[in-house]
Amino acid sequence: MKLRVTPRARRHLEAIAEYLTERSPAASRLVGQRIRETMHLLSNFPTIGHEGALQGTREMVVPGLPYIIVHRVSPPRARSSFLESIMVREGDQARRGHSFGLTPLASPFAA
Repeated sequence: MKLRVTPRARRHLEAIAEYLTERSPAASRLVGQRIRETMHLLSNFPTIGHEGALQGTREMVVPGLPYIIVHRVSPPRARSSFLESIMVREGDQARRGHSFGLTPLASPFAA
């Protein structure tokens, strides 16, 4: 299934990369690789993970990392179905009162 990354998800990924690169370029590469691997897995198995907090979404935890990929599968259409990555958020954001990516992610590890 084709994967489409929304502008919001792209901004989240860029913020994560920027934050980590400033602290550890090697860690940034490893985290980026793990996120890409998880997105690839989702494109092959779009129903894995669990039902999302936002209606019509699913969530997949990036293994070994505090990030969650929020995604949805497009309505079934002949030859044009796709998986849409809506956002990538830190798993702890929900407990800290964040609104699931409706505001820009300033730092993936902000307290």
